[in-house]
Amino acid sequence: VEKFIQEQGIPVLDADKVVYKLYQKGSPIVQNLSHLCGQSITDIHGNVDRTKLSELVCKDSHLLKNIEEIVHPAVRRSIYHWLQAEYEKKSTIVVLSIPLMFDAGFHELCDTVICCIADDKIRKQRFMERPNTTNSKWEIINSKQLSSKQYAEKSDFIIYTDTELELTNKETLSIIEKVQCIKPAAYLKWLKLYL
Repeated sequence: VEKFIQEQGIPVLDADKVVYKLYQKGSPIVQNLSHLCGQSITDIHGNVDRTKLSELVCKDSHLLKNIEEIVHPAVRRSIYHWLQAEYEKKSTIVVLSIPLMFDAGFHELCDTVICCIADDKIRKQRFMERPNTTNSKWEIINSKQLSSKQYAEKSDFIIYTDTELELTNKETLSIIEKVQCIKPAAYLKWLKLYL
């Protein structure tokens, strides 16, 4: 869905890519996370080793909340700077792709929320296809997130991603048309946070 939206000429910010950058050597997040964990969590290049971090979270489920308290504000700042740049480019619509939209309170800073959902079995299968994943990691992450039903109930629009790609794309286009009619106000909320 994210790729298809970009193909329509709409800028998309992927929060996972923001986190990836924040986990790179030189970012203050790296030192803060090492301090939080009480040990080095970096790889040989000085970047956060996500496997090490995942192992620690699997051992201590409360650690995830503390990590989020460090990472989420930095992600918010990065999103704000990206939004500023898009505003200066005169972008009329932008998309924030944020896996923990409601969990981290990002929905309050958006004009509308579009939820992409799939059957739980398919979600797990897709997760397990990623590198460095385990069943225990899936269980921890899944238990911390809302269910697909809860995400759907809280969202303005729903895109089902466990159907044929053509149907998903058609549904996405229909939603884009509807969203373009919404009067934007969210950018002002971001400005109030950082001005």
